Amino acid sequence: MTPFHCSHCSAPLVASVCLSAGYGSEAISYALSLLSLPAFRGNFTLHLVQHGDSWNPQAMEAMAEALIDKFLYPHIDTAPRIPRLAERERAIVICHSEPGAWSPALYESPAMCPPSEDAYADPRVVTVGRTMFETDRLPDGWAHRLDRMDEVWVPTGWTAEQFVDGGVQRAKIRVLPEAVDTSFWDASLVTDEDTQDVTTLIQRARKVQDKRPARRLAAQRLHPCKRPFLAVGKWEPRKAYDVLIPAFIAAFSDRPSPADLCLVVLTSAYHTDDAVPLEHTDSFYSGLHRRDDHHGGNGSLPSVVLLGRVSDDQLRALYANSIALVHISRGEGWGRPAVEALSTGRPLVTHFYGPPAVYLRHDFALEVKLRGLTAVTEGAFKGHRWAEVDVGSLQEQLKAMLHLYESDHDSYTRMAAAGRAAMVDNYSLAQIGSVLLGMLDELRIAGATRVNWGGGEGEGGGVCIAADSSNWGDDGGTCRADDMMTWGTPSGRST
Repeated sequence: MTPFHCSHCSAPLVASVCLSAGYGSEAISYALSLLSLPAFRGNFTLHLVQHGDSWNPQAMEAMAEALIDKFLYPHIDTAPRIPRLAERERAIVICHSEPGAWSPALYESPAMCPPSEDAYADPRVVTVGRTMFETDRLPDGWAHRLDRMDEVWVPTGWTAEQFVDGGVQRAKIRVLPEAVDTSFWDASLVTDEDTQDVTTLIQRARKVQDKRPARRLAAQRLHPCKRPFLAVGKWEPRKAYDVLIPAFIAAFSDRPSPADLCLVVLTSAYHTDDAVPLEHTDSFYSGLHRRDDHHGGNGSLPSVVLLGRVSDDQLRALYANSIALVHISRGEGWGRPAVEALSTGRPLVTHFYGPPAVYLRHDFALEVKLRGLTAVTEGAFKGHRWAEVDVGSLQEQLKAMLHLYESDHDSYTRMAAAGRAAMVDNYSLAQIGSVLLGMLDELRIAGATRVNWGGGEGEGGGVCIAADSSNWGDDGGTCRADDMMTWGTPSGRST
């Protein structure tokens, strides 16, 4: 790594912070974990910049507004660029995305990260790539991009070995678990009004979706379903809804009153038409009805209710008012919904393969057995392998969880409490923030030597953000045009 010393560093954490998907929410959790620590605020200046996804200024402003009460608003740069670096400043630039977005990006990205290819060799900059991948191997071309970074941060030791096997230098890799905001994902914060809100949300969606002709469920819906099972994740093959939904429906079709049971799927279309999730769910029902008709069944099946985007408060209430989170994804880099559900006091029905195994335990998760690893059959990662659950085991564990909830509530309550305790003790903002701060301090201080690159104590670490070149220096002389680097925007122009 390039020799690097500074007493007060700028630390741009560059990520798709305006999106609710994984990388964005993970970046926000890391930022919150750092800002809770006085030692970080005394030595670093934090900037959050959108990177890696399409630029959406409206979404960025909405995210910034939503985070005012979490003290992140002053740190979010709503312009799609990395702040410029003055001559005497030093920066740790963390590119928090998949490596295809790193300079030179393979597709259009709002902010280049690192800000130019020159940054890889700039002695004032330490470059960090924070990423993961969800199959058994790295995509072609990743190893070269990862090795250009000074350090590569991954969430688990499993991922570290995956990267080494893919050709990344072991010496560059460091393990940084993800943080979960246990002070927010807490069932005690869910009010009666919150519960009524999500109950109404589910019932309204159910009323419409059960009437879809392929489902043949409208006539049997005489009363609301009880507390539902919950699944969370975008609609794509990796999330295994093609396994989960038919398995859930079939598992409880012989229940005396299947209409009182629901699976709520919080999802969104991913690289496909918005109608696809509903149409696919209809097809699962059609297949089961044909089988039921052939065997002389009564045609009564449990409901599957699809929900779209909800607020974080609503998601917390959905977790808190579910029986369990069912999480059988074929591959995960970490499993954000799982740790949020655990923090909110909900147990899991899941398999123990891959990175999530680092935090999973049998005292708060019922383990679904795997059928094995199967090949990805289409798309850019065809030929990679990922996990496939055993359907019989999944159905057994769904029934076992329902039995615990309905008939052994003491054991169920202990499971819920154990999951919450594991998240608070090991993955809270304070716990992970301390680990992350230690990693940043190691980058900030080479050996035991502290070098002040600024003026007096505490100076020299601020990042100058100029709206246009005519404003350089107008804020009291903290930055001058001839102190500025030429990189910082996708075009390299002054802005």
